[in-house]
Amino acid sequence: MKHSRQQAFSSEENKVIIDFHEKHWKTLSSKFTNMITKNPKDDLYDQLLTIVNSMSSTSRTMTAIKDKWQNLQRNVKAKAVQFLASQRKERQKTGGGTPNIAIHTDVESILSDEERRIYHLIPPESMSGMCCYGEWTMW
Repeated sequence: MKHSRQQAFSSEENKVIIDFHEKHWKTLSSKFTNMITKNPKDDLYDQLLTIVNSMSSTSRTMTAIKDKWQNLQRNVKAKAVQFLASQRKERQKTGGGTPNIAIHTDVESILSDEERRIYHLIPPESMSGMCCYGEWTMW
């Protein structure tokens, strides 16, 4: 049986997903411990699923919402890492003269408002492999 593709997430759905992760970041991003188990996370994702499905004509699954959040993070991380790599490459060029550093000196200057919010939720270690690349409000 052929799997049909669902409609793309709307900007409103994306905003709700980002807002929800910002609000519940501590619980959703924490590792499982004696204090944080799978149940509180599942309860939160059930709430998010209800919110997203109530605002859309497309019925979303829990997996689709989690995948969307992972993709949003992955895209922002890729954009930030590419920017940082290009800045580093530009600084390491030789040949004399003034360096031709791009107008943007900060990663956040190339990100949209939504991307910036996601960027602040990504742990610094996952951006560079070591702490800390710039200022982080959540860590």
